[in-house]
Amino acid sequence: MNRVTKPGGKILLLEHGKSNKYQWLTNYLDAWSIERAKKWGCWWNRDIESIVKESGLHVVKKEVHQLGTCYYYIAQKRVNNNNT
Repeated sequence: MNRVTKPGGKILLLEHGKSNKYQWLTNYLDAWSIERAKKWGCWWNRDIESIVKESGLHVVKKEVHQLGTCYYYIAQKRVNNNNT
């Protein structure tokens, strides 16, 4: 999304992924991830926080809900050229 967003453009992201709060829940999501992906086409154990961090986007707001598995981000593409 960072690649196709204009500098200063906003991205609203609502995603589910692994829980960084409860290891037992992350273990469950990991155990059933392949079956879930085959049946429903989604990977529910992705590390959303790491993905957003690696994207280079500036996080304006972040909320985590539902035992740490539902992520809501408002992010913005950085205006400068070096993405710092």
